[in-house]
Amino acid sequence: MLKNNNDIKMDVFRENINQIDNEIIKLLMKRFCIVEQIGKYKKEHILPVRDKEREKLILNYLADKVDDYYDFYSCDFTKRDIQNAMQNIYRSIMEQSCVFQEGL
Repeated sequence: MLKNNNDIKMDVFRENINQIDNEIIKLLMKRFCIVEQIGKYKKEHILPVRDKEREKLILNYLADKVDDYYDFYSCDFTKRDIQNAMQNIYRSIMEQSCVFQEGL
């Protein structure tokens, strides 16, 4: 069965998303390896796993980065919606990082 133009266009969109997802996976794997090193350091030096101030700094940094990149990547989502999404995603990443570190 031949694909119509809409199917072909959707395939291209999905392939682009797949490529981006692969890059995200690689970067998260790299990040979690560093999280492991940090967790071992914290354990060795009897430091708490969670650092609320650092988490706050990261979330503010993300909002600033979205502000920096927003005009470069054109889409119809509002800047605030993207900032909220990024912060939610990173809250999840930071939570998982703490879970990993607590398990060391």
